[in-house]
Amino acid sequence: MGSPEDEYDPEVGDLTTLVCGEEEITANTVGSVWNRWFNDVSDWCTRQPEQVSEIADALERLRDRRQRSDLP
Repeated sequence: MGSPEDEYDPEVGDLTTLVCGEEEITANTVGSVWNRWFNDVSDWCTRQPEQVSEIADALERLRDRRQRSDLP
């Protein structure tokens, strides 16, 4: 039982696009992705803004590390 391994691939793809992009990743950016996919069923961004910020910070660190390493 459980969910398919690739169930969240589209959402991960959107977040990966942010990490590979040039613009700073903020809580608003992460919230936009979340709300695009889950707005009808989740109020996570409203209930847990500190978690949204933590994820944005982690993704921004990945983006920065990726840029400094000159990865494609």
